[in-house]
Amino acid sequence: LWEHAMGRVFANLFRNSAQARRDAQVDITYAESDGQVICLIMDDGPGFGAAILRTDWTRWPEPTKHLGLTLAASTLHAHGGRMVLSNHEGGGALVDICLPSAQSAATAVGQ
Repeated sequence: LWEHAMGRVFANLFRNSAQARRDAQVDITYAESDGQVICLIMDDGPGFGAAILRTDWTRWPEPTKHLGLTLAASTLHAHGGRMVLSNHEGGGALVDICLPSAQSAATAVGQ
């Protein structure tokens, strides 16, 4: 279940990059430490607009707009994670994700 949910999160974020720019280059880096997975997704598209950066995605402000971002944020939140959106210096979008690792999530459910 966790793996399926995270697959949907990343599919929505990749789709968002492709919609912003069809030929967007997407780079992903990740690390696991102390039961947390930190993942950075960076693309070379136009970046996020100011209204998107000001939105609190944990409140799902407009469920009919930006559905991919809303679903990604709500899924991460439901699994104990978070998503922070920004633009990086070189131009393009940056999505910073932090969530419990699959092993940590399974251990918490079993307790």
